[in-house]
Amino acid sequence: MSCRTDEIAKLDKKISDLREYDKICKQRKEHLNNTTQFIDEILSEGSGTICTANGGLPPEDRRKLYYDHIFLVA
Repeated sequence: MSCRTDEIAKLDKKISDLREYDKICKQRKEHLNNTTQFIDEILSEGSGTICTANGGLPPEDRRKLYYDHIFLVA
């Protein structure tokens, strides 16, 4: 094969890999959006406090505490 043909094959492979990566990223983003909506629903159902550990924080702050916990555990 010529050098040009090799280069085209490499670029085609890279394009294919990036399309697959993009597909996976979109799926993960959708999953995270669904998880965020689920958490927001749970937090909005509360009476204003989830537990005494959060001191009755507003939903935005409780969500941040939850996500911080997830990232620290993961």
